Amino acid sequence: IVTLIETQKMQKTPVICVGKEYWEGLFEWIKKVPVETFRTIKASDLKLVTITDSEDDVFKIISKSSERYFF
Repeated sequence: IVTLIETQKMQKTPVICVGKEYWEGLFEWIKKVPVETFRTIKASDLKLVTITDSEDDVFKIISKSSERYFF
């Protein structure tokens, strides 16, 4: 989804990963290997993803995006 958004093949939409403990290890690896070592991913692309444990955060992100992109 992030690649499709970044290459403008898909409209911008929220990408939310729920569960910091589960997702943060993967994102640390992404920052080190594809971003820093191989430079196959731009660091700015990671800003398209939100990692949270908060249901309130998820609700706020989806609510704001639905107002902006779907109506």
